[in-house]
Amino acid sequence: MLIVDVFDNSELKVDFKPLYHCIHIYTALDSIDELRKSYQADRRVRHIMLRPLFCLTLDLQAQSVLILPSPIPLNALASLIQEIAGFFIVETHVLKTTGNFRSEQELEELWDSLLGGLCLGLDNALSTETDPDEYLRVKEALIGFIMTMEVCVLRPFVLTTD
Repeated sequence: MLIVDVFDNSELKVDFKPLYHCIHIYTALDSIDELRKSYQADRRVRHIMLRPLFCLTLDLQAQSVLILPSPIPLNALASLIQEIAGFFIVETHVLKTTGNFRSEQELEELWDSLLGGLCLGLDNALSTETDPDEYLRVKEALIGFIMTMEVCVLRPFVLTTD
């Protein structure tokens, strides 16, 4: 059995120590709420900036309202959902490893908003699509996305393969 850590392997090394150090320092200074608010706002904006091509918009007053274009350009779907998966894998790890630093509700709202926009954009894109091969490519991309999210977000971040 081979064990693969999705954050530390031959292709990728993610170091969360700077974040953990910041949390420790801000906690010691009794300013953790300030860091938490700044981090959450930054992560919302950073997610928006992942794909300026898609013209994602954010209403900071409404807390995490993400709007994807409708219809979504199907030729860019695979890269878009890979970026979405990566973003939520990292955020779920931060949520699970930092106690109450990351708000589960904030992350769920961000997920619900983004998933709603993704579904609407795909529905609109596929409503005029007539190429069966394009449907197959969308299906394959979505299956990969679902499997990735199930394994990496709903289960532990260490994968085992036989």
